[in-house]
Amino acid sequence: MLALIVSYFSVCLVGDWVWEDLSNITRLDQIGQAELVSSVCPSGCRFDRSSQGDIRYLRVEGDESVLFETFRPGVVTRIWMTQGEGISQPLDVDMDLRIYIDHVLVVDMPLVDFFAGQTAPFLNPLVGNRERSSGGNYAYVPIQFQGHCRISLTNALDRRIWYQIGWKALPEVDKSFTMSSSFASWTDVLSDPPHDPFSKSGSWQLQKLSIMPAGNDQIEYQAADQLTGLMLEDAEQLRKCWISIQTDDDLAVEMRIEDYFGCREEGVECVQSLMIGRDDLSRLYSFWPMPHQRSIRISIDDRDHVLSQSLSVDLHTRFAGVPDHPSAGLFRALKSERQATVPGTGFTVIDSQGRGVWVGQFLELSSPIGSLSILEGDERIWVDDLSSPQQEGTGVEDFFNGGFYFRSQAGLPQPFALALHGLGYYHEPNAVVGMIRLMISDSVSFSSNLRVHLEAGPTENLSMNARSVNYFYMSPEPDLTGKVWGDGCAQAISWWDETTQQSYLVDSDANGVVSESEAIAVTGEILIQQASDSAQLACYSAAKKLNLRQYQGVELDVASFPNLVSLKIDNAPWLTNLVAAPTLAELEIRDAPQLTTVPTLTNLERLHLSELPLLEAFNLDGYSNLVQIVLMRLGLLECDLSALPNLRSMKVINCNQLATVNLAELPSLQWVRLQELSSLTTTLLQSMPSLTQLDLMQLPVLELMNLFDLPQLRQLQMTDLPALPTLDLSQIPLTQVEGRDVGLISLGLPVTGSLKLLRLRGVRISNLNLNSQPHLKYADLSVGSLSQLSLPSALQVLVAPDNRLSLSPDLASQLNLEVLDLTHNELTELTGIVANPTLGLAAEDAILLTRNRLRLACPEIIELLDRQSSSSSMLQLNPQRWDFTAWPFVDVLTLVLDPDVLIDCSD
Repeated sequence: MLALIVSYFSVCLVGDWVWEDLSNITRLDQIGQAELVSSVCPSGCRFDRSSQGDIRYLRVEGDESVLFETFRPGVVTRIWMTQGEGISQPLDVDMDLRIYIDHVLVVDMPLVDFFAGQTAPFLNPLVGNRERSSGGNYAYVPIQFQGHCRISLTNALDRRIWYQIGWKALPEVDKSFTMSSSFASWTDVLSDPPHDPFSKSGSWQLQKLSIMPAGNDQIEYQAADQLTGLMLEDAEQLRKCWISIQTDDDLAVEMRIEDYFGCREEGVECVQSLMIGRDDLSRLYSFWPMPHQRSIRISIDDRDHVLSQSLSVDLHTRFAGVPDHPSAGLFRALKSERQATVPGTGFTVIDSQGRGVWVGQFLELSSPIGSLSILEGDERIWVDDLSSPQQEGTGVEDFFNGGFYFRSQAGLPQPFALALHGLGYYHEPNAVVGMIRLMISDSVSFSSNLRVHLEAGPTENLSMNARSVNYFYMSPEPDLTGKVWGDGCAQAISWWDETTQQSYLVDSDANGVVSESEAIAVTGEILIQQASDSAQLACYSAAKKLNLRQYQGVELDVASFPNLVSLKIDNAPWLTNLVAAPTLAELEIRDAPQLTTVPTLTNLERLHLSELPLLEAFNLDGYSNLVQIVLMRLGLLECDLSALPNLRSMKVINCNQLATVNLAELPSLQWVRLQELSSLTTTLLQSMPSLTQLDLMQLPVLELMNLFDLPQLRQLQMTDLPALPTLDLSQIPLTQVEGRDVGLISLGLPVTGSLKLLRLRGVRISNLNLNSQPHLKYADLSVGSLSQLSLPSALQVLVAPDNRLSLSPDLASQLNLEVLDLTHNELTELTGIVANPTLGLAAEDAILLTRNRLRLACPEIIELLDRQSSSSSMLQLNPQRWDFTAWPFVDVLTLVLDPDVLIDCSD
């Protein structure tokens, strides 16, 4: 049987479309990859926060510390912060939050008011503070922007702040966020649990099950529908039984009942959340929508032999009465568990294959030694085989929107239950913590695989026990047992009418065969699995959008489909020839290992090609209307994307035979990402008047990069380019340059002096003159090779540890400098620092000079100490690496081996 499902493609934002109809969480056509910007320690240390002398902000500009900035359209989906020492403390009242949308200041308010949930549109329950969320401050208000967003804090430079900002880049955004935006319809949905989000979707039904010792009982419901509610009366023995749920031919759930509902293995406590948990009436509930096109089977069994006598179970179910959205995936809950992790290994929470959306997690951790430090572990999330994590967090309780081990006051962690997150329970002596988080508007989509890893403790140094259940919607597995009905037509389930936004049965007379008249009515996007040739698609020639999965044919000809505007092919193992309709505006081909050519389509606007290892070249001369292109894991030998006048965004990822990329003369291109191209040696980027952001990542043999005539380029990000020795940026008005593990020896800076942020780590530059950058305010030069450094007068933050500076830079004119980190250099004197008349006079100033080779005369020491004592600024001089033989004439030499010994200039 060809399983035919219907869906439609639309540019969906991650805001109202989910909350207006919560069943949309099941959809696999969600766009925009979830990313995270956080205060995580880049070296993997335990201190994942910004504070005085430990800057994690993007840059400092005036009185603003910039946490997040992008020049692409998208939406901020989550903001989380905490502040304190030992326990979460109230946010400092003098810190303001500023949010710029499309270069306009839209939000400017005290940070404590932002999270208070009392100022529209930042209202409870979308927003909550540390008292509501056990130490964490959170916001789920969707902040949409059409081309730019910046989030900053004022007066935050010396504050002990942990932060996470989740966001999604989108192809386009129709309407940007304003303070008049309203999200009133979300309030009821997100009220405190247990709240049934689908209470109006249908009536509850009661089925009586009888479970014999070592036996099972089950119910089965046959129809195209969706389960929107499942409820059990909680009982100790019932929890130890297993629940299995099968939707169509897919095994959605198979685990102990206590695992699926997020319950403690010993005791009565469970989590509570919008979708799953245990309510105050001792009922285990699941409101995860479970779509099915043919049937759903729910079974409970005693496979672990915990029953001594028959157990009667009241199983309550509820169905919506109509099929789910045709683009819906099948629900799946997967359990992972590990006892006593070995220090240094951590816990692989998820290692899932296929296409899907990750929407929630229940996690229980415990410590054999009773240490809450197991909550210090950072989570890392990898999507679709990318070598760098898409997200890096700052700690377990932070991921669950808590803070400081879920403590807003002294004592033990404080359990709480909110719609999207909570701490269900905490128990000593083994520090057992049970947590829940739902990712409704910030779900993680993946095309081929998803991997999530959790550190065991702050630096993978602890042993812990871990039990996790993760909730997904996945693409169904191919149906290999069915057959074709009728004259080449499928036994159709339903189709989606874009005009009425309704799903209709194609086999309207229910005789098991789609007649010609029934098939002609199909005009939505048709999703067909296991079609063997083009003839089986003829019934759907009126379709506007066609989605083929597990296509078995050698050839595919849809040129005669007059209305076809979108064609998606996912997994076509034998396809060698494609003839497409000239009307196509969108073409997506994934996993077609035999395909060697792609047809020229003059009307095409969006092109996504991935997993085509034999596609070595294709001609884009005729693609004049192309707006977006994604090329992943292709066999390309060359890539010439020049002369595409309407192209606005492009990604080229993991094309390992690609040696050159030509991106010249693209007038509309705004964003470029080149990533994981192991053979790329040369790239030409020039004459692109609209380019604002360029990302170059994991290009190990790139030797030459020419950048010319890029008047709007503002952000350049480079990661892992070890073979690139020189880079000329002199003619580009960049404001941000970030490079990590780049083989740079020579760097030409913008002659426009436009640079505001420069972050270089792991490069080979020895001499850097920044005097030509009068607007530079933040410089992170942790390169390890600097021996000479000249600075501009506007600099506010200089972080340059672990270099070879023997003389302190001339800081006499650095009147704006607030943070100076020159730890672990070769400094012998501080003349340039002492000569600065203002450094150390403000309370937020930080002067970090440990692990050098300092020899200090008493006047210099007294000068710096006096500044610190009068202003409470931070001064770190000790310990130093003293060398007696090098300084035979030192006036006063203070050798401090004991950190409690103070500098003594009394003689």
